[in-house]
Amino acid sequence: RPFLTAKLIEDGLEAAVETGAAAAAVAVKDTIKQVDDSCIVRKTLQRNMLRIVQTPQVFRYDLLKKAYELASGEFTDDAGIVERAGYRVKLYHGEYQNIKVTTPEDMVAAEIIAKGR
Repeated sequence: RPFLTAKLIEDGLEAAVETGAAAAAVAVKDTIKQVDDSCIVRKTLQRNMLRIVQTPQVFRYDLLKKAYELASGEFTDDAGIVERAGYRVKLYHGEYQNIKVTTPEDMVAAEIIAKGR
């Protein structure tokens, strides 16, 4: 994430004090549909209960170490490993410009953000 700010790091450290685990997140703006294998809508999820998780993710060392020792299966981020181990993860306000750059479309968005800074 090329647009990480000092504030996100500071906020993450502060948020992790409560539970030992914290991750930046932003509210979902789009409507999210849960579908079946045929792409038939089964449920519309409530936006107000959904967050897009970002980095930084901050953890107490002992908690993260234990979570990795217990981990099995596939995970998309450290917060998922910690959550699966039974620990609470505190989400704190992320930033919409804190984008993950993994696709050509992301690179276009990153270039636009960079030009505006």
